[in-house]
Amino acid sequence: MILLDTHALIWWADGDRLRLSANALAAIDEAIECAGRPGGSPGLLVSAISCWEVAMLVNRGRLALSLDVEVGWRCCHPIRRCGCWPWIPP
Repeated sequence: MILLDTHALIWWADGDRLRLSANALAAIDEAIECAGRPGGSPGLLVSAISCWEVAMLVNRGRLALSLDVEVGWRCCHPIRRCGCWPWIPP
């Protein structure tokens, strides 16, 4: 299981994978692969706060993605075995 931080999520989901290290890409690929196995880990997790951060950056014009955020999340969720880690305030 991998919990992607906001930067890694943006770079990975938007196809800017050159910004991620070879080790990071290998770990992400392995998490996705293991998620498909019986008894495997949940795969990739994204914090709910990261989803909010991406939405705010896009809304404020500080981030431009190659695809619509909502469409990207819908595509990413089932195909990439990606889940959302709930944000629970302290």
